[in-house]
Amino acid sequence: REQMKHSRASHVTHLYNAQREFKHREPGVTGHALLEDNIYCELIADGFHVCPDMIKLAYELKGPDKIELVTDSMRAKGMPEGVSELGGQKVIVKDKQARLESGNLAGSVLQYKDAFVNIMKFTGCSLEDAIKMTSLNQA
Repeated sequence: REQMKHSRASHVTHLYNAQREFKHREPGVTGHALLEDNIYCELIADGFHVCPDMIKLAYELKGPDKIELVTDSMRAKGMPEGVSELGGQKVIVKDKQARLESGNLAGSVLQYKDAFVNIMKFTGCSLEDAIKMTSLNQA
């Protein structure tokens, strides 16, 4: 945590994703980002990259002023379900999820309007707070 404090870091990209697990004995980047007041946290609010409960936890700890919603969308966003491609790899889009043949997430097909609705649903936040997290904080 001291390293993060002194690193001048101001953002954590895709909180919870591609980071060491958030554990009770070693909070890692995720835990430190949630506790440091000066850190903005990007969240993919699709309910697949991060479960709704963990999105709510981030919201409760960071507040609406330090969360920036992102989509991590790939080119299949807005297209019908089916097969797509990402970096030469086959991607199967089904049930609002984009997955590699291995089952791993391959980005998302989340549309920003849905992230807006999801953050309100997952956290119970106000319309004003959702606007902050989807536009004002990024500006």
